[in-house]
Amino acid sequence: MQLDFSPSFDPNTQLCDSGEPVPFRVTRNLSTFLTPFAIEGCFVTALTSAAQASAAPRSCLDAQLALYFRDAVQLFPWRRALGEGELLSIAQRNVEETLGRVNQLAPRPQQQLIAPDGACPSVQRGASGLVAAALNPSNLCRCPIDWAPWF
Repeated sequence: MQLDFSPSFDPNTQLCDSGEPVPFRVTRNLSTFLTPFAIEGCFVTALTSAAQASAAPRSCLDAQLALYFRDAVQLFPWRRALGEGELLSIAQRNVEETLGRVNQLAPRPQQQLIAPDGACPSVQRGASGLVAAALNPSNLCRCPIDWAPWF
């Protein structure tokens, strides 16, 4: 089996949600090896830190994503003939969508986190939610049989 890393586009060349119940794969073997302490501690912290570094103002992620999406849209099988300006605007829309998803994982300043009732949620809640969805047995059982989550 060969795996391919490519974005999914709708007919308007917008990024579309994959519709997968599991955001990324954390197998039972890996979660057993890492233990809940490492997954909920080190792994979530590393995921949050990577998102924060990627979302930083001086990060070059937006330029790299622009190149990636420009090439991906050019290879999009259902595309029509696109001019360079239209190609760049489609790539920029997809970059903004991706950076928005990265910003959901990055921690926010404390003043933005405090709820009206005075509660202060975790700064890692975005990454914690993704990891919880990846480890949830009810999500794993909804995956296709060829996904092979037992490996």
